[in-house]
Amino acid sequence: SILSVVVLGVALLGVIGVVLLLLLLTPMVVRRLRRRSRLGPATDPHESIARAWLEVRDSWLDLGHGWPQGTPRQIAGVVGKRLPDGAAETSLSDVVTAVEQSRYAEHLDDVDSFTRQVNEVIAGLDASRPWYRRLGHVLLPASLVYGVRQWWQRITARPVQESLDEE
Repeated sequence: SILSVVVLGVALLGVIGVVLLLLLLTPMVVRRLRRRSRLGPATDPHESIARAWLEVRDSWLDLGHGWPQGTPRQIAGVVGKRLPDGAAETSLSDVVTAVEQSRYAEHLDDVDSFTRQVNEVIAGLDASRPWYRRLGHVLLPASLVYGVRQWWQRITARPVQESLDEE
């Protein structure tokens, strides 16, 4: 009957709508899970700091900026200009110091406060954009595209062949 066709059509549209909604929310959920994983506890403090620095990078990328080239201190010089207040900038300086120490020092001091400082930097970055621009970056995070692009470049890179010129 017509009623069962209408009910079936509405149910089908509902299922399609739910599937589309799930597809639209997938990048946001993946990004949130990645953030939670990176900022969660780690057994190795060097690994914890490296993962948190990647999270700062991805937060920066998600706001629509390109990741600057250079040392962590040079990168912080660019990123720090976008932070709205001195507290976040101070935290960024502390984060960069920890990143540098983790790369060059064998033992690290006070890694416990590090996650708090990273969270302050990320909050400062988020506050640097109006809410309506952040919403777009939350729903479709650019860092996921950046990660896929980096992965694709690694797997498609051709090894450079050295040629010897014989004269």
